Amino acid sequence: MTIARFISMSEKDWNYTKSCEIDLEKATPMLRQFLEIKRQNQDVLLLYRMGDFYETFFEDALIASKDLEITLTSREGGSLGRIPMAGVPVKSVDGYIAKLLEKNHKIAICEQVEDPALAKGLVRREVVKTITAGTITEPNLLESTKNNFLAAIIKSKKTEKYGLAYVDISTGEFKITEITEDQLNSELSRISPSEILAPAMKLEIKPFQIVPETKADLPKPIREKYNCTKVSESLFNENKAVEKIKEIFNVNSLESFGYPQYALGIIAAGAIIEYLEETQKGSMPKFDVISPYSLENFVSIDANTRKNLELTETVRDKSYKGSLLWAINKTCTNMGARLLRKWIQQPLQDVEQIKKRQEAVEELLENSQVRAELTSLLDKVYDIERLATKISNNSANARDFLALKESLKYLPEFQSALKNARSPYL
Repeated sequence: MTIARFISMSEKDWNYTKSCEIDLEKATPMLRQFLEIKRQNQDVLLLYRMGDFYETFFEDALIASKDLEITLTSREGGSLGRIPMAGVPVKSVDGYIAKLLEKNHKIAICEQVEDPALAKGLVRREVVKTITAGTITEPNLLESTKNNFLAAIIKSKKTEKYGLAYVDISTGEFKITEITEDQLNSELSRISPSEILAPAMKLEIKPFQIVPETKADLPKPIREKYNCTKVSESLFNENKAVEKIKEIFNVNSLESFGYPQYALGIIAAGAIIEYLEETQKGSMPKFDVISPYSLENFVSIDANTRKNLELTETVRDKSYKGSLLWAINKTCTNMGARLLRKWIQQPLQDVEQIKKRQEAVEELLENSQVRAELTSLLDKVYDIERLATKISNNSANARDFLALKESLKYLPEFQSALKNARSPYL
């Protein structure tokens, strides 16, 4: 097999690199296993579980040691000579993963999938998950009061419109729309996606170049501002997307999901689902619905206006403190804080809907006893959205189940407190 960059190391020169073919038969059994797994995961940093450590090798080790500021060591590689190695403890890996994600790396977690004590020979290992900026589910890697969106964008070949889909796999929110390029810039400014999927666009092959370069098929300002992931154009296929979404949601028709009115959005949603199946392996998130929306229902705010209004962060240092959200956020739950952020960033245009919200607020203002009771109850509620998603992903622990149990037991008390409420929102 050929690895794009094989690091040939010596004690004198740790940074000498050359391209070469690796004969697997010359590698030690452990490295042979690593290289076989790496061949299937060449575009990511492979964290390879060895006892109490996740190790990286070859070019991954050079990247990890530099970006994580950890010691670069070496390991005997049989006939391959000494090969670079850098590792991090399993118990503190989340902090290191967070640093790698900040630098826009993708990380594949390769676990020992059998008990070393029972293994006959080499312990079997498999990649159990690929973590990218837009596919984080671990609570300690997420901002509790802010959504973490993975977006996908496709441009129509017939019109100038774009299909936009975005999902927060930690809460299950999944939305689609169709918009112009100007509206696309505004929407991306609003949702601030951690990662954007776009079809790869081949560039001209330059002299002496073997493999053509590619870039995300998106306007240059978007490519420069956001973390864009190039994926195969085959992921953005309408028929494939329709069938895949029907399968995932177990429905016969996508009319309630906005198809065919939002066909471009459905295509983008299909690309997201394909990407999640690839990265999440057997832990595919479960979603209730895909919600189409039209920008006509909301006040149009372009990116510059949004920035100058300091809705969620200040202009000077991009700090939450000093923003409008900071000034009015008195919510008791993370769910409420995320919802308030959405409402501030996407103001309603429908006067009747605005009045309904105002009537609910008025009713709570008039009844201080109910307001105090609700505040007390909400203070005891955990983040049900993210707890439910963790359970559906089979990644919940005992503490998560107990937190959900504690939250749900207060539902009858909420019902009792609001039994005489007039507003449909209450």
